[in-house]
Amino acid sequence: MVSIETVGASGAYYVASASDKIYADSGSIVGSIGVIAQWVNYGDLLKWAKLKTSYSRPAIQRYRDPARDLTPAEQAYMQSLIDNMLGNS
Repeated sequence: MVSIETVGASGAYYVASASDKIYADSGSIVGSIGVIAQWVNYGDLLKWAKLKTSYSRPAIQRYRDPARDLTPAEQAYMQSLIDNMLGNS
């Protein structure tokens, strides 16, 4: 038996789901087992602020550059990481 008083989301809900019963207060936030990832391109903001980025890293690490969009190959790589975390390999 699990009791949730405030928030039982993500890992907390995952653990609670192994019990026979989950009791939650009416104002509790409960649920959301999964993996989410987002990519934000700050390129236009950096240009507006007249800031420049400079990288001298291997190509595999340049995907972290928030001033550009991901390439299709990088998007596929990120999706494979998410699928692996979910166990959908």
